[in-house]
Amino acid sequence: MTATRPKAVVIGAGPAGLAAALVLQRRFTDPGAVVVLERSSVAESWRSRYAELSLNTTRLTSGLPGRRIPRSAGRWVARNEYIDYLERAASALSTPVQLGVTVQKVTSAADGCWALQSDDGGITTPNVVVATGNEATPHAPQWPGRNTFGGRVHHVADLRRITDLAGKRVIVVGAGNSGTDVASLLVGLGTDIAVAMRTPPTILPREHRGVPLQAVAVATRWLPRRAKDALTLATAKSAMGDLTAYGIPRPSVGPFTRFAMTGVTVSVDTGFVAALREGRARVIGVPVSWTESGLRMEDGCNAEADVVVLATGFRCGLEGLVGHLGVLDERGRPRQPLPGPAVSLPGLFFAGYRPAVEGTLRSHARDARVIARRCVDGLTSNRIATGPLPTRHRRRYHLRRANRGGVARAALPN
Repeated sequence: MTATRPKAVVIGAGPAGLAAALVLQRRFTDPGAVVVLERSSVAESWRSRYAELSLNTTRLTSGLPGRRIPRSAGRWVARNEYIDYLERAASALSTPVQLGVTVQKVTSAADGCWALQSDDGGITTPNVVVATGNEATPHAPQWPGRNTFGGRVHHVADLRRITDLAGKRVIVVGAGNSGTDVASLLVGLGTDIAVAMRTPPTILPREHRGVPLQAVAVATRWLPRRAKDALTLATAKSAMGDLTAYGIPRPSVGPFTRFAMTGVTVSVDTGFVAALREGRARVIGVPVSWTESGLRMEDGCNAEADVVVLATGFRCGLEGLVGHLGVLDERGRPRQPLPGPAVSLPGLFFAGYRPAVEGTLRSHARDARVIARRCVDGLTSNRIATGPLPTRHRRRYHLRRANRGGVARAALPN
């Protein structure tokens, strides 16, 4: 752990943390001014995902500030190439990422700074950027009878290679991005694949008629929510057709409305719908319990499987780190507005927790610039970590928010 007091400490060396560090070091150029702490390795959340994963946001919108992903990576960047890109970005930091450091708790220090307690000692700083990611803790449903199932159970977080499941009978639980992507990849291996889902998703292709739909979502992000819902549902119908006969009825609410209510975004299709139409995949009901050979569904039917893959989401896992500061909502996510500073807690920021239907990675650069500017503002105003923002900065902050049209709403790689 560094012996000097840095001007900012970033917790986490994923894309959001690296974005914040890259911009902060442009503002604070003295040696050791910006420190990045990481409990495992750079890009760990990506490194731990299955090898066949690729981004469903385009190369041009997925890069870090000032560091474009090489054209050779193609439009849809593969997992390994993205990890290599993040490692090169980390190596460009003036102060190397400190690996193997687990920050256990962030508390307010007596001198107006933040104190970070870790397994490597402690460190104080006037600015803390929490960037441990949306996917710190895999979430698994607690259905009864788990110990009775005789097959294997994987959460997508611990699924290393899709090819390991070739030739198996697989049930994928969840029809979000991870669930439909895993199902698409399994179909190509000749796997007997069934997908269980509770809420019908809005499914869109990565591109339609050669145009990446993320680009359309970005271009129309300023439209009213009702207009965006109507446009997206019309695009889904045009691109995917009516999927009711295949067990996926039209969603009862538009994707942007659902996102605002639950934080769940659209599902990006890479072949799942085609597999449904060709009979190589099927949709089953809602699981309620385990059986010896698979899952029992809500309608009383049993679905048999050799392997069950849980694509049931993640939790942020921030309770131990900052839960005592009153900055988390009922779902354990950082409260709005993001990226901060947290209300009445100047110097505490959250990077990477503001998902968007049009893609999360593209927001990291914007958040990083906001964080860096407010860190500088805070230091130059001589604010203390336990007090409110000085009046002039509070006024400037709320004016900027009012001009943007209100509070941004609060979404898992890719």
